[in-house]
Amino acid sequence: MRLMYMDECKSQDTGIVSLTAMVVDEQDYVPLRKELFCSLDSYIHPAENTYASPPEVHGSDFLRSIATDDEKFKIAEQMFQAVANTGVRIYRCGYYMSDNLPDGLRNETALLSVAYFGIQCMVQPEFSDQIVIPIMDGVSPKIAAQFGASNHLMTSMISTGLPEESCSINNLLNLAETTVSDSQYSICTQCVDLVSYAYHCCDWVSKGLQESGYKKRFSRLTEILSHSLKKNEVILLNME
Repeated sequence: MRLMYMDECKSQDTGIVSLTAMVVDEQDYVPLRKELFCSLDSYIHPAENTYASPPEVHGSDFLRSIATDDEKFKIAEQMFQAVANTGVRIYRCGYYMSDNLPDGLRNETALLSVAYFGIQCMVQPEFSDQIVIPIMDGVSPKIAAQFGASNHLMTSMISTGLPEESCSINNLLNLAETTVSDSQYSICTQCVDLVSYAYHCCDWVSKGLQESGYKKRFSRLTEILSHSLKKNEVILLNME
C-alpha cells in the first residue's frame, strides 16, 4: 500500500494552479513521520521532561512569529532531507490560468481537476501493483470531493462490466477513494504543503517576479529533493 499526500497551490502572481503529490511507501511511513517530528524537536521537547504539541507547518505561513528565518530554513531543510532519506517520490502537475481558456476552465477548481488527472497519469506506475490512497488537507473539502467523484464514477463502471481498456488510466481500481485529513494533525500533509510552497517559490524566481530573498532562498531547498522529484510539469493550454 502507498499513501499519496496532495497539496494544491493557486497563485495570481505566477498565474499557476498546481497540484503536488508526495507518495510514501507503507514501510516508510513510520520512519518518515518520525524524522519529520524530529525536525520540530525544539518545539515538541523544549526542555528536559517537557513536551508540547507540535506547531502546525504551512509553506505560506511558515511558523510565523515563532521562528526566525534561519530557524525556518533549518527546519525545512531537515524535513526535505527526511523526504529524501525515506525514498518518497514527488510529482507535480500545474496549469497556467489564461484568458484563452474556455469558460468551464477559467476557475481554480476546474484547473485543479485537470491537474489531478495529470497526477493520476504521472503516478500510474505507483498503483500498477499497489493500492494508493490519495490524502488531502481538510481545508479543501470541495476540491477533495471533486477529485473523489471522478474516481468513484469510473471505478463503479469498471467494477460492473466496463472494460478497463476503456479507461485512459491503467489499473485505476488500485487508486482508492480520496481521504480528507485535517493538516493540523497530519505532519505528512504539512510536509507536502511545504514541498508545494518550495516549488511555487521556484516558479516565482524563474519568472523574475519582484525580488524576494526569502523565496529565492526557499527555492534552493528543492535541490535536496532532486532525486525525489519524478515529474514536474506546468502546462499552458492553447484553446484557440
